[in-house]
Amino acid sequence: MDKVLEKGAQASAIREKDPERFPKVIFGPFTMGGEAKSFVVYETDNPDQLWNVALHYVPVVKWKFVPIQESARNVELYQKMKK
Repeated sequence: MDKVLEKGAQASAIREKDPERFPKVIFGPFTMGGEAKSFVVYETDNPDQLWNVALHYVPVVKWKFVPIQESARNVELYQKMKK
């Protein structure tokens, strides 16, 4: 846990000096009760920012990125795929 906190402090300092390096935090981080898992919601149009944040925490944190989209957009993409 100490290593995660240290990396978090470093990330905050980097974010202040270079706000474009990491994605924008929308909300979080939140810890899942009783587990060593947490989540953060980021917003970005630049996938490199996701890589930057993940690489910053390696090997201390294992990341999993899950895209969140509006359902209407998913239906639109699905219908285009079927053509």
